[in-house]
Amino acid sequence: MARPLLCLAALALTAAACTSSSPDEPEASSAEIDPVADPAPGSFVVAVDFESLDPALGLTSPGAVVVDGDGSVLVAGERGAVALGGTTVDDAGSGAELAHSMALTGAGAVVGTGGAGTISLARTLSGDPQVVAGASRRLAGPPFAPGAQAEATEVGMPLVLDVTTSGDVVYAALRFVELGEEEVSQVVRVQDGTLELVAGSRPQDCQVEPAAPATLAGLGRAGGVAVDRSGALLIADGDCAQLWRVGPEGLMMPATPGGALADPLDVVTAPDGTAYVLDLGLDAVVAVAPDGTTREAVSGLSDADTSSQLALDGEGRLWMTAGSQLLLAQPA
Repeated sequence: MARPLLCLAALALTAAACTSSSPDEPEASSAEIDPVADPAPGSFVVAVDFESLDPALGLTSPGAVVVDGDGSVLVAGERGAVALGGTTVDDAGSGAELAHSMALTGAGAVVGTGGAGTISLARTLSGDPQVVAGASRRLAGPPFAPGAQAEATEVGMPLVLDVTTSGDVVYAALRFVELGEEEVSQVVRVQDGTLELVAGSRPQDCQVEPAAPATLAGLGRAGGVAVDRSGALLIADGDCAQLWRVGPEGLMMPATPGGALADPLDVVTAPDGTAYVLDLGLDAVVAVAPDGTTREAVSGLSDADTSSQLALDGEGRLWMTAGSQLLLAQPA
């Protein structure tokens, strides 16, 4: 039986109230939407087309999407986050403007901002945003070295993030050896105010020796990172057309056979260990089993682009931003 779109509880993710682009324009705090039934397995439906709503909501180009444990769905837009309800879209006022990535924890939210002139990561607790990492705009300089630690202000340019079961923030960032020239993609853990290298220390070469330390890898630009319940880190690397797996012991290897992916952008993990990869080259979401076997879980995603993001809810459904739309998919 088809279930209606979840009716969502309020989420404590509010910060300063959002303002409209002009004092003469009224603010929009809510908009009516049509209820949406679950799609058939392997397909998707449009949950919200934000171009059809009041532009004052500031979500014509949605960014990151997250789903909380209570079913709350948040989408980042031009003016902050909005919460998706049973028949409404409501201004959540989180300040997560055009976030490349967001991840929620049991204690609050961690928001990765990357599109509104800031390079900080902020955790929002009880409406109070607290910077976790990044107070500097320094993007040039040597990449983090294996075994070295740095202050959390040296965040680089964060692109995507996730949160471990212990509450540490793991994020992918770019470091420019010389500003405007060679770049190094790295994955870093934020722990107790310091940064620790998890993967990547040299320019992209897409070459990894069998079971090699992840800190010595030459990663491409990561579009998504996810930490599964075992503590393993998955990195969606579109430049290398690969999903990398970094185990708790720090070794790195491909998570899929060669040629299984074309242009992976984002990745989320399910409780059973399945990873769902949004692949722009295949216009699909690919399910990757723990043993590395793959199957096409959702097809026909022709509107997905480089700003699209993926989230998994408690019912095993996938939420995706694509163009001006929020999609709801049922994996096959």
